Amino acid sequence: MPRCLDEFARYVSKAEHDIEVVIAEDGSTDRTLEIANEFARKYRFVKIVSSKVRLGKGGGILNGIESSTGDIVLYMDVDMAVTPDQIPRLVNEILKGADVAIGSRVHPYSIVHKPPFHRVFLGRLFNLLVRFMFRLGYFDTQVGFKAFKRKTLLDVLRQTNTDGFAFDVDVLLKSEIMGYKVKEVPITWTHGRGSKISPIKNAYEMFFDLLRIKLEMFANKRFTLLSRKAYKEFYDRIRGDVYHRAESSFFLPRRIWHVRKNREVLQEVPDKAEHVVDLGSGSGNLTLKIALAHSRALVTGVDIGKAFVKYSSQFSKKAGAANLDFIEADINSLPFIEEFSPVVVISEVLEYIPDQKIALAEINRIMQNGGLLILTTPRVGLRWGIVRSIWTLVRREKLEVPYFPLNFSRLRFLLLRTGFYPLKLKVINIGCTLLVTAVKQHQSQRS
Repeated sequence: MPRCLDEFARYVSKAEHDIEVVIAEDGSTDRTLEIANEFARKYRFVKIVSSKVRLGKGGGILNGIESSTGDIVLYMDVDMAVTPDQIPRLVNEILKGADVAIGSRVHPYSIVHKPPFHRVFLGRLFNLLVRFMFRLGYFDTQVGFKAFKRKTLLDVLRQTNTDGFAFDVDVLLKSEIMGYKVKEVPITWTHGRGSKISPIKNAYEMFFDLLRIKLEMFANKRFTLLSRKAYKEFYDRIRGDVYHRAESSFFLPRRIWHVRKNREVLQEVPDKAEHVVDLGSGSGNLTLKIALAHSRALVTGVDIGKAFVKYSSQFSKKAGAANLDFIEADINSLPFIEEFSPVVVISEVLEYIPDQKIALAEINRIMQNGGLLILTTPRVGLRWGIVRSIWTLVRREKLEVPYFPLNFSRLRFLLLRTGFYPLKLKVINIGCTLLVTAVKQHQSQRS
């Protein structure tokens, strides 16, 4: 890192445009943060953002973007395989009209110094695999030297849930699907010693990441969530007993999936909870279980769909739950005062929301300091990709709307950014569901 920042200092001193360098420190255990702070005191153009926990590559980049101010955002590796003086090559392509500009080692006009044979061979093999699976026509997807229009990168990262070495493939694939113009640019690249890449181990990880992305594409034909209005119209139309029927389905995997998930969530609700809000309560299955198990607590179910609220209200009355009520409301604008509830449950909902950060901030607003957020969401991985693809083949389309699973790195980023601290993570349903409990931090505790 010191060599990298010294190179940037020399480049910035000669640059014609204003440049800010954001170091996104990601829960490192070495001297990264200490070194970064030394350079931030020395150079005014250096800005540091730090995270208490690992956010992964996607979360780290998001963390850096939110702390930057430029209209063009570029990220690059600190090993200096590509030097800062090549930045104008990418920036100029953005200024000419491209939305994304990527450096390429395999471009006909690129210059590559001293690459080891195994790196060249594996790189070419990986690129052939990417071209075959996704029809991406780029010479090189993996160089850590890419520039974006700010809005483009924010849009793309909302639909990107890969943190491993296939992150760059995922970013470029989503950029194409979303209609952004990508330009490949020749660079001068020098192999650096001390690479942390393990050819065999990382090859397996890359392959399984690519396979998961391919399955995700099959299950999700478009990577654009519906508007809040469209979701409202959808859930107003469907039957209110959909999830009630899921828990009693003759298709045993479906029944077990919902029963197990609701049981695990119920176990996380504190015994002494005085009030519990269940957001996205659906048919009211879980909400009713909470009310019956915690008879001294007031329990409120909230859903955007009229049919869900009508059905769950009638169903709960028949079950004799006097401490339970259901209301119709949008999760982005909840009809509760600040610090209203000590416990909030949001199960299988966040992945449907176009802007999860706004929703989590609103949830934080209605929660008491030290309150508990209990959240479930699909766990991004190959198993979930297989399950989702199978379900796509057999499901009835009228019961499905577009949704986008968040990986745990992205979820941690969103929780930390909206005033929560993750306390516990549990993986359930054969590794396909994340169950997360998080505490609302007091303002003075937030980083």
